Parts: sequence; C-alpha cells; structure tokens
Amino acid sequence: MILVSLGTQDRSFVRLLEAVEKQIKLGNIHERVVVQAGFTSFHSDHMEIFDMIPNEEFHKLLMECDVLITHGGVGTIVDALKAHKKVIAAARLQKYHEHKNNHQKQIIHEFAKRHYLLELDDFDELGEVLLKAKTFEPKAYVSHTNLFANHLSEYISECGKHRECYREGMIYTFFEVGALFFSFLLFFFFTHISIGYQAFFLFTGLVCYRFFMQQIFFKEDRRSYLEEFLFYVMAVCIFFLYGFFPVFHSYFAFLYLHLFIFAVVLFLHFVCQKRNV
Repeated sequence: MILVSLGTQDRSFVRLLEAVEKQIKLGNIHERVVVQAGFTSFHSDHMEIFDMIPNEEFHKLLMECDVLITHGGVGTIVDALKAHKKVIAAARLQKYHEHKNNHQKQIIHEFAKRHYLLELDDFDELGEVLLKAKTFEPKAYVSHTNLFANHLSEYISECGKHRECYREGMIYTFFEVGALFFSFLLFFFFTHISIGYQAFFLFTGLVCYRFFMQQIFFKEDRRSYLEEFLFYVMAVCIFFLYGFFPVFHSYFAFLYLHLFIFAVVLFLHFVCQKRNV
C-alpha cells in the first residue's frame, strides 16, 4: 500500500495527486493508494481519498504502508522515519500558490542529503523515484531533540546567570554605598576622639553594618567568600590609611579613598561572577 499525505496546510497541492494519478494510469503503481488530502479537492477512481484522517487511523495506515509520498511537513516525515518507512517527499512551492514560501524545498533537500528520504523535484520523474524506492534503504533516524533541549536549557541558564550577576551587582552597589554613608555618620560622631580610636570604631561599626545587612540582602547560601574577603581588605585599607597617614585625615580624602577601593571591589565582584568564582 502507498500512503499519500498532503498534511493540513490550507492550500491545495493538486500537482502531487495528479502526478500519482498519472503513474497509476501508466501502470507504474499497482498498489492500493490511500490519500489524506487535507484541503486539496481531487476526484479519482483509482485512489482512496479522505479529507482528514484521525491520528490513530493515520498512524495505523503509516505502519501498514510500504511507501509514504508526502509534502515537506517535518512532523509527517519524522513520524515515517521513526517507523522505518521509505519516504518520497515533494515540496509545496510558492510559485504555484501551494505555500507562502519555499521552505519545504529546503527541508526536504536537507533530509535527502543525509540519506533519510528520496526527494521528488520533477513530478514527471515520480515513476523513476518509485522504482528507486524499491531498493532504497533510508538511514536510521536519530532524534536530537534532547540534545537541542539541553543546549537551550544551558543557554537559558547562562542568560539567567548574567542577569543574576547584574542584579546582585546592583544590590551590592546599594549595599556598599550604604556602608559608605554609615561610615561617615560614625566619622562625624567620633570626631572628638583621637584618629586611632576613630579608625578602630569606624572599622568595627562598618563590620557590624556589613554583618547585619549581609543577612538581609545575601542569605548564607548566596554568600561569596571571595567577596567577603575583598570587603575586609577594602575596610582594612581604608582605616589603615586613615589612621596612619595624616594626608587622609580630611573628609574629602576619606571619601575619595573609600570610593576608589569600593570601585575596585565592585569590579572584582563582576569579574568573579563572570568566572563563576
């Protein structure tokens, strides 16, 4: 039995049925021919033509057929290949108003190039292609759906990581700017004591601020130990320079020093996130 499928495309594909009918009349087709015609109107005394065939019945016919003659619908082609059927595929073409473009020709060409099916380009050669199908052994179809899904999932995950990196970077920026203002509050509060004690209290206060804000913004499982290390390096540098070098005793020098080291730490934060450190 030969099964002919024109799919569910809402445009006529009468050319293919005319080619099959011609081969029947020429005596090149002796088998029973069942047609799922879809929206193609065609009358024949030699073929069993149905507009639509229920999925279960179509699958049964597909399993029974010796050859499937079909348009370039990927779903039908793949189903036939999975069932280890010989497939002859003919593309719907735009110039005959059978489709909006010629993508089916490209699809069929790629399948044929990989030896999955026989391509019917010239409909007058259907008899020769049918003869070739008798000895044609299609390549076993291997689905790459799972591989594609895995690649897509990895790509989406990577995109998510980049967005998460920038989101955390924004929180981190707010976090450290808050630390800067908190430092200045302490700075003005402790102006009446010595520079050494100022540096000590500023450092202690900033570490406490860091600890409590860390619990709010970055939970334990989200904490980066490298960022923790960088923060304390920044704090130690600020207060060491502030406590031991008079040039940094002014408000503006303290501000510039704090901003510079914060910018370095924020830059390293993004670098570490990009490299998944």
